[in-house]
Amino acid sequence: MYGFIQIENSSKILIADVDNACIREVERTIWAVSTYSGLCSNSSKGSKTIVNGNIKDARYIYPFDIASPPGLAAVQYITDKNYIRVIFVKDATIYTLTKAT
Repeated sequence: MYGFIQIENSSKILIADVDNACIREVERTIWAVSTYSGLCSNSSKGSKTIVNGNIKDARYIYPFDIASPPGLAAVQYITDKNYIRVIFVKDATIYTLTKAT
């Protein structure tokens, strides 16, 4: 697991789980871990398949960092191997913005 963020005004943390190619959510009050986005499976890691759309149906290659601009909790940015992706929290959707060079 690599990057993480705390969701503003919440006891939840999001973690980029590079080993299982997904984004995890941790509820800190009871330390419960769940899948926030993607299919958490070591077999999907590095599959070279990116799926955009609903965050539950998303697919990642190597999500290794996650960030949210201060005061803008409605948007989360994910670095996924050579791609920059964005989650729009209100719509529960993810899109690939660009491929890094």
